Amino acid sequence: MANWWGFFRWSDNPEWSFPQFLFLIFWSTMHYLLAVSIYPYEFLDQYSEEMQEKFLLRAMLVMIVADLAENSVRGELLDPWYYPVFMGSLGALCLAPPRDRTRLGADPGGR
Repeated sequence: MANWWGFFRWSDNPEWSFPQFLFLIFWSTMHYLLAVSIYPYEFLDQYSEEMQEKFLLRAMLVMIVADLAENSVRGELLDPWYYPVFMGSLGALCLAPPRDRTRLGADPGGR
């Protein structure tokens, strides 16, 4: 749905350029990577939850930057006014180090 709405917002663009088209391909690919990163990669030989968590947070951070760039190009960066604040807080959460799972009640033995 997010990709559809994102592309629909560009339907009123009167003149397309190749860099705009490449940016939209990058933007939609990042949404796909976010969806893929939610599911565990148990088929990998060296799977770990920490690796998956890092991949998800890094993909989310790149998506936030891409979304800010997309809104900036369209001239809608400050519409609504709280959008940059919201995206900045999401970015800060992505950059925050993950908490220690043993302190959160997780079994350290992995059972």
